[in-house]
Amino acid sequence: MDADPGPVRTLADAGGAADRSDFRILVSVANPATCEKLIRTGSALAAANDGELLALSVAVTDAPGAIDSSDPEVESRQAVVDRAMAVAKDDENDVPTRGLVRAAESPAAGILDTSEAYDVDCVLLGWHGGRSSEAEVVIGNVVDEVSANTRRDLLVERVRGGIKPVDSVLVPIAGGIHSSLAVSTARDLALATDARITVATVVGPGATPGERDSYVEMLEEATADVDDVPVETRLLEGESIAETLVVESRDYDLTVMGATGTGSLEELLFDSVTAKVARGASGHFLIARRSDAGSGSRARRLLSKLFEGHDPG
Repeated sequence: MDADPGPVRTLADAGGAADRSDFRILVSVANPATCEKLIRTGSALAAANDGELLALSVAVTDAPGAIDSSDPEVESRQAVVDRAMAVAKDDENDVPTRGLVRAAESPAAGILDTSEAYDVDCVLLGWHGGRSSEAEVVIGNVVDEVSANTRRDLLVERVRGGIKPVDSVLVPIAGGIHSSLAVSTARDLALATDARITVATVVGPGATPGERDSYVEMLEEATADVDDVPVETRLLEGESIAETLVVESRDYDLTVMGATGTGSLEELLFDSVTAKVARGASGHFLIARRSDAGSGSRARRLLSKLFEGHDPG
């Protein structure tokens, strides 16, 4: 889809993505230092779903309709997209990739408009893992605005350290739609990297046998459909959920965790159990948040096709 509606304008469009695949992931790239990690994550997810990748960098301007390719901000964004395209071309997954530079009044406006205009299934954003600088507050604000307004599944990757192989993935769960996205995301990444998955939850030392049984059942249900990668379940015991998971994460290359609570992503990233685990986990970290809006995800699109032309009553 090549629509360019509203105040967001396309300044550069290159690459070999298909017009429509079964899965399309939008990866927002703004920082050359984090570009490679985000693109490799996005490529792995696209490959696992026979999909394609859109690499987007947003040139921020008060007048999207007036800016042109010679503007220094646009040149800077183009350099990041060129780097993203080079990484995607070199990546072993070799997924169809399209690079976009678009002008918008804010990064979030550009991301949101692109996710709708190009009908993506999932949006991947980067996060450095703290809130100690002005840049981190800006990143938090972008993530929060996208989270509050997107109809697409959202992944937020804590980018810390260099590119490391992923051989083991920890998925802490507490039930719910966000946990299911975390499990499916971990499965997709494991497919691309031949990694093993451990799905775990934490119980208190005083949990009754019945409570433990219910947690075990939850773990079994969460992994019931994961049959194409090595997966195990673990029932962890600890007084503090966050501290228990931080310690457990030290034995894994990647932790994928569903969003907790119903607050904003800013609250999620900086004040929640998920945030404490994200900051404390020693390896890479991904936060998964499932969209509950109308028809944004691949699953919702498939359901729409199934019921197309049928009376729901």
